[in-house]
Amino acid sequence: MTQVLCATHGHCFDGLVSAALFTDLIRNIHPSSQFSYRALGYGPQQGRLNLDGELNALLDYRYVPQPTLHYYVDHHATAFLTAADRAEFEEQKGQAPTRFVYDEKAPSCATLVAQLARSHHQLDSPLHRDLEKWANKIDAAQFDNVQEAIDLDSPLLQVVNTVTHFGDHQFYSQTIPTLLKEGVLGLAEQRTVKDKFRRLRPAIELLNRRIKSSGTMVGRVAWVNLMDEATHVVSKFRQYFEFPDAAYSVILHRTDEYLRVSVGYNPWSAAPCDVHIGQICQQFGGGGHAVVGAIGLSADRSDEALTIAQHIIGRLQIPEGAR
Repeated sequence: MTQVLCATHGHCFDGLVSAALFTDLIRNIHPSSQFSYRALGYGPQQGRLNLDGELNALLDYRYVPQPTLHYYVDHHATAFLTAADRAEFEEQKGQAPTRFVYDEKAPSCATLVAQLARSHHQLDSPLHRDLEKWANKIDAAQFDNVQEAIDLDSPLLQVVNTVTHFGDHQFYSQTIPTLLKEGVLGLAEQRTVKDKFRRLRPAIELLNRRIKSSGTMVGRVAWVNLMDEATHVVSKFRQYFEFPDAAYSVILHRTDEYLRVSVGYNPWSAAPCDVHIGQICQQFGGGGHAVVGAIGLSADRSDEALTIAQHIIGRLQIPEGAR
């Protein structure tokens, strides 16, 4: 029996779906494999990975050179912290191109895992296509309008919000079997998901009210400072409902353990995305994509977090080509 460790982006719908698709792929190759999952974050507690399975995978996450790494799949523009990391990856890819996969233009990591399964292992199914579709919709913000993106009655968004809040190692282990049997809508009906979302919904609704009362427009940026009290839920799109003219947003919030600066582009804005958000966040120890990124800091660095947020607001006012 092959012991497989799948380390993937935690508290992230794309990270969860990528891990599910990878599980199906490896079980097709090694039918007797046994999986464990590790949900990874970019916060201040991030440490060195300990990949101790017989077969180890790192998905939807920054590249970390490891002698025990067998699979790496990602699409983040900030996947490589250094040129040495990129060179290490390219060397591994040259030796094993079907196991080391990177494409920052992919709408989701799940798409890359699904393509790998189809192209090199002839593994495909309507369920795989459906999971890939939902991952793309969430990670690439492929919603028709902001109302669809914030609809708390949507089974898809109930799953997404539950994963975002509760998506640790144990949650991934519990939900991936259901995801592979019944898909996203089946997972939405799972009792543990319904119960967790029922408890979570009041906190999301409170956050929505706080965004409306605390937010303000600074130039073309919706700026939301939530440092007055701790919050344990996040918002990707509500700020664009409250401030539809914003091209970008910066949200600063805190929990009991850490601080977070979240930065995003409004996909329903008439303005072009002319600043690479992920690269800006990477300069402060965070990461992301061209259109979304975040920075995590320890709870004792509130002054620094505010300074970083204000700096980013200034950067977002000026198109990169105009500097």
